[in-house]
Amino acid sequence: MATITKIEFFPFEVPLRKPFRIATMVTSAARGVFVRVELDEEFVGWGEANPLHSINGETQETVMASMPFLRHILLDQTVSPDEVHYLMNKMLPSQVAAISAVDMAVIDAFCHIDEVRLCDYFGGENNELNTDLTIPIVGPDEAKVKAQEVIYAGHSIIKVKLGGGVENDVARVSAVRDQVGSEIKIRVDANQAYALPEAHKLLNQLEKFDIQFCEQPVRRDDLEGMAFLTKRSPIPIMADESCFSLFDAHLLVEKEACHMINIKLSKAGGLYEAYDIAQFAADHNIPCMMGGMVETRLGVTAAAHLAAACPNIVYYDLDAHHEHLSSSISGVELLQNGKAVLPTGYGIGVKPIGVG
Repeated sequence: MATITKIEFFPFEVPLRKPFRIATMVTSAARGVFVRVELDEEFVGWGEANPLHSINGETQETVMASMPFLRHILLDQTVSPDEVHYLMNKMLPSQVAAISAVDMAVIDAFCHIDEVRLCDYFGGENNELNTDLTIPIVGPDEAKVKAQEVIYAGHSIIKVKLGGGVENDVARVSAVRDQVGSEIKIRVDANQAYALPEAHKLLNQLEKFDIQFCEQPVRRDDLEGMAFLTKRSPIPIMADESCFSLFDAHLLVEKEACHMINIKLSKAGGLYEAYDIAQFAADHNIPCMMGGMVETRLGVTAAAHLAAACPNIVYYDLDAHHEHLSSSISGVELLQNGKAVLPTGYGIGVKPIGVG
């Protein structure tokens, strides 16, 4: 238990090298909120909210609007991290990105009290995670160039975004496979781009390219479509936008609507809910991936710590910060030779520079 003696929040904007396009949006910058929490007037933790309106329905403005209320209900409370998580979800359940940031900062601060890394707080041992790099929706020629850049960066896994129409998507994936050969793993992500008939057609056409899995081929609420594809697609199906919460994970299992689940902190509402989803999935033999939005290295590193602590998280999409034009986060680079390498300091091990 510790007393929350200060909560501060700071909006930030980090331009991307190039606009990043997926099926549901195009973004040119990471716009989020850093949260600084102080416990017992001594121990400091940092968190990050990364709202994407097309994914979690939040914006930087809605997160900033939520923060004074969260500060009001938490300030001067003597609590444990799980009590903080319970209070926030009871009082403001729909603002998952805002809750995630405070949750992350509180746990980071408690890790400093306990003198442990964040991964160790959740019982982790894995220090190196083999992560992909992502190619957005671009033409085949540009996809080839980006695929070669991924190889030069030392990565052996590529994620290709889908959503430009069946013919264009097949051409993009074909170009990437031609460029990288057969040894590189390719996974694809449709971000809800397709109705069921087109999704089924696309997956059948992509089979020949040896695709590891496909994320969210249909709308998040089309669990019948997800179940159909889980049974009949030649490519394994991963639920992403269909799984925000532990409740969603229960529905997916009940309806047999995925082979795998993609967990994201800003989608789940923080480390605790994300951990619970991973544990529930493990109980039902469903492997998971740790993903992200367009977080800075702070949020990505926190996600990497949790992934390292969960044996059931076996796929890693920890490249959200890779296209950021600059970094305001302390510490060594997370991505090294195709792997996410965890820092050694207490808590998350990194923090914003020049903030607060």
